[in-house]
Amino acid sequence: MKQHKYPLWSIFLIILAAIWLFWDKIMLFFTQKAQKELAASNAKIDKDTDLLLEVLAKDRLAMQNLSQKIEELKDDKNDDTKPDGEVNNHYNTTVYKGVDFQEVLAGEYIVKGRLITIKNGLAYHFNPLLEENYLKATGISLDNAPVGETLHIQVEGVVEIANWGLAVNTNYYAGPAGQLMPSAPDGSTTQGVTQSVGLSLTPEKLNIDFSVSIINQIIT
Repeated sequence: MKQHKYPLWSIFLIILAAIWLFWDKIMLFFTQKAQKELAASNAKIDKDTDLLLEVLAKDRLAMQNLSQKIEELKDDKNDDTKPDGEVNNHYNTTVYKGVDFQEVLAGEYIVKGRLITIKNGLAYHFNPLLEENYLKATGISLDNAPVGETLHIQVEGVVEIANWGLAVNTNYYAGPAGQLMPSAPDGSTTQGVTQSVGLSLTPEKLNIDFSVSIINQIIT
């Protein structure tokens, strides 16, 4: 049997006819595919945008909190007044009324109402027998503190300690272990330093004055 061969141009026409016949469906397929890809892209963009907005909101809140803390620190720094109050530490209550006080760690067991010196960042009782303590009087201990515990010391102003037992209108000087002595040591016979502590106003109040600090010259 003899086979019929179709010319190439007829095959081309058949393909064109098929494309024309299904053109709408072809275009619909690609359009739907493009729409799905666009929708997925928009969804990703929306998700990324929401995440970015959330991060920006958190950063803005953090910056606001930081600014507020900075302003609070500025206000605290500019406020030079300190209200009357109480220091409650180690089961001792001490009223403080002064211009300034500090918190330090005790280098030894500290007794309330003693003259304190600071060495290597730690608080010790002022020892007037040591010449190295010349001009090293720092403040008055406001509470008792074991080694390594926080100690409050008042460095200037009028310090008030309940039941202190001071003699009124008396100049006090540093004695052994920072104790307050109502008279200056005899610098001609006592080694170390003559160090003033302050003037008592009442039995419980002392006006701090460290202005006198003299290295004693023993006369033999």
